[in-house]
Amino acid sequence: MTRMRWPLLCLTVALALSACTAQPTPTPTATATPTPEITPSPTITPTRAATPWPTLTPHPEVSLWGGMIYSADGGLYDDYIRLINEPTTVEYGLEARLPEAQALVEMLRDTDIVVQVVGVLQCGVQDYGGCQIDALRVYNLEEGVIPPRLETWRGVIHSAEAAGFDDYVQLADNPDAAYGIDSIDPAVAEEIARYRDTGTVLKMLGGLTCPVADYGDCQIEVVALEVERFPTPAPLLEAYVGTIQSAEPGAPYDDFMNVIADLFYQYGIDSDDPDVQAQIAAHRDTDVTVRVVGSLTCGVDDAGNCRIMALHLQPYEAGTPMPPFAWFEGVIQATDAGDAVLVVDDGFIQQTYALVAETDEAAAAISAARDSAVAVRVAGWVRCGDPSQEMCEVVALYVRMPDE
Repeated sequence: MTRMRWPLLCLTVALALSACTAQPTPTPTATATPTPEITPSPTITPTRAATPWPTLTPHPEVSLWGGMIYSADGGLYDDYIRLINEPTTVEYGLEARLPEAQALVEMLRDTDIVVQVVGVLQCGVQDYGGCQIDALRVYNLEEGVIPPRLETWRGVIHSAEAAGFDDYVQLADNPDAAYGIDSIDPAVAEEIARYRDTGTVLKMLGGLTCPVADYGDCQIEVVALEVERFPTPAPLLEAYVGTIQSAEPGAPYDDFMNVIADLFYQYGIDSDDPDVQAQIAAHRDTDVTVRVVGSLTCGVDDAGNCRIMALHLQPYEAGTPMPPFAWFEGVIQATDAGDAVLVVDDGFIQQTYALVAETDEAAAAISAARDSAVAVRVAGWVRCGDPSQEMCEVVALYVRMPDE
C-alpha cells in the first residue's frame, strides 16, 4: 500500500450523477457570479458494515461540490463554501476531516479560488446556515491539478507481499482485473487492512490512477467503502404454472414440472426450503395445477436440462391474476403505528414500501428482521392504487437473510 496524493486519473466515470441538485437548499440571497464548471461525480453510501441503513431518513451520500471558501465574519463559525453552477446563491458550512484538507481550507479562505470538495452534506446541524459539508477531500483547481474522476468499484482485497506491495483489489465484475489499493484517510486505510484476505466483497468509491508504483502499475485511492450486502446478484424471479409428475424409473432425478405456457415445457423442480420440498412431493402425480415462484437454471442434469428452484408453491385456479414477481433488497423498519416498511436503497435512490406478508413464513421472517438494521432480500411483488394506503406495498412471499 503506497502513500500518495491524488495525481491525474486515467479512467473516466462510468456513471455521472449530480448529487448537488438533490441536496437541501437554504433560502437564496443573491445571484451567483458565473464561474468555472465543476463536473459532478457519482455517489456512494459511506455507511460502515456494522450499521447499514440505520434509519428511515435518507442516508448520507458522498457527493462532489464546487465553490469558493469564505470566512464567516462575526459569526459563531469559521467559514463556509459558496457553491458555483447554482441558479441562486447556495452556502454551506465546511469542516475538513483530514488535517491536510483543513490546512488547504484555511489557506484558500477569502481568496476567491475555486475548490472542489468531495464530502457529505448534513443539515439540521450547528454550522453556517444550519448545514455542513463534511469534507473528505479538498482540491485547489488553480494549482493545475485535475481532480479525480470517482467511480464505484466492487471487489475483494488480497495481500500482495510477494509482489512487493501491501495489497490489491480483485474486481468482482472482472476477475482478470486487479489494482493496487490505498487511501489517504487513515480510517479508510485501516478498513482496507481489516478486510484484507477475508474474502469480503466490498463496494468502494475511489479514483483509478495509472501508471503508479503499485500492484499492476495502477492504484485505486479509496474515499469511502462499505460491505456489499449481497455479494451475488439475485436470480431472475418468475412464476410457473403446471403440474408436478414423478420421473420415469432410472431417471437421474425424482420429478419434474409440466409447465403450462404458450408452449409445453418440462423442467426439473427442487427447493432449498424443506417445507417447499415437502409441498413438491405432496403434489407429485396429483394432477393439481400449482403456481411455483422461483428461478430457472439451465445446463444442469435435470429434466429438460433445466431446474426450477422454488421459493413458494400454492394451488392455482385458472384466471387468477399473475403479478410480476421480483426481488427487493433493503432494510425492514417499524413505523410509529407498529407496521412494517421496507426501505429499498441502491446507493442512489431510496424508496419506502409498506410491507405485508402473504405467508406465515414471510411474516415470521419480517418480524425477526424488523429494526435489526440487517439488509434482507424480499421475494414478492408491488401492489399500488389503494386510496387508503399512503404508499405502495410489497407483498412478501419469502424473506432471505444475507447469510442464506
